Amino acid sequence: KGPEPEAGADQKKGPEPEAGADQEKGPEPEVDEKQDKPALKPNQLRVFNKGRASFCHVSGQTIPANKTVVLSYQDAAKKARAANNFKQLNGLAGHVRFQVEG
Repeated sequence: KGPEPEAGADQKKGPEPEAGADQEKGPEPEVDEKQDKPALKPNQLRVFNKGRASFCHVSGQTIPANKTVVLSYQDAAKKARAANNFKQLNGLAGHVRFQVEG
């Protein structure tokens, strides 16, 4: 008799859902399609997402894949928290997935 198959080995595994994919979508962010970049307001970040569509838990906004968006935050503390989250996500990815300005 051969080795026992691992439990669940016959089940197909799909791709893992993106973090926050099961969350409700918040308001749509401003997608910045222009080449010239308008000045950001004090509590805004401009984020270019080089990966799959993602979600900013601080602003509650979806960040489309391969798009630049301007995210607005209620105050400087939330903006700083979001910027730190993007920095951590880049570190976990091992490359710059999110280019953040602001």
